[in-house]
Amino acid sequence: MDMVLFFLLWSVWWTAILSHCQLGFINIDCGYAANTSYINNLTGMEDVSDAEYIDTSLPVRNLNASLDRSHGQ
Repeated sequence: MDMVLFFLLWSVWWTAILSHCQLGFINIDCGYAANTSYINNLTGMEDVSDAEYIDTSLPVRNLNASLDRSHGQ
């Protein structure tokens, strides 16, 4: 039983360590100003603008109207 408990605790600990070591992972903040970033207080990760990853975008007013039409509202 002690060995099972040890393995369980070790697995939880190792998973927690690996979840914080996600090299190459980025958080993208949609609509945030180009060439800007900030540290997300909740995750502790850097959030960057989506500007360099997209070619086009819609202003919020157009997006909301488009969503309303697509959902029959």
